Amino acid sequence: MRVFDFTSGESMKDLLYHDDAQTIIHLSLKEGQEIPEHRHRGADAIVTVIPVKGKVTFSTPGQTETLVPGRVIRLNAHDLHGMKAVQSSDLVVVKWNQTAEASSSQETNQS
Repeated sequence: MRVFDFTSGESMKDLLYHDDAQTIIHLSLKEGQEIPEHRHRGADAIVTVIPVKGKVTFSTPGQTETLVPGRVIRLNAHDLHGMKAVQSSDLVVVKWNQTAEASSSQETNQS
């Protein structure tokens, strides 16, 4: 077991963990701060956004959702997306590299 700590507001983006299969990031956004629309290129990955504190609007083309603690978004990393803090907010973002997961499963099955 590994435990990761983060402090609200210390920096906008803290890398908590990274390996070939996953990346875990803490985002701390001040009220009104925005992460412009973007997509993650490269590996086939799934992104899960978990709000810990505050309120953000999370947008993809054609859809906008309000995220608060207890409401989670999951999307393909290649999908265009962005967010804006309605209130000062902390979020945990988990990116799962599907290519690494598939390789790991194949290695396990071959053993």
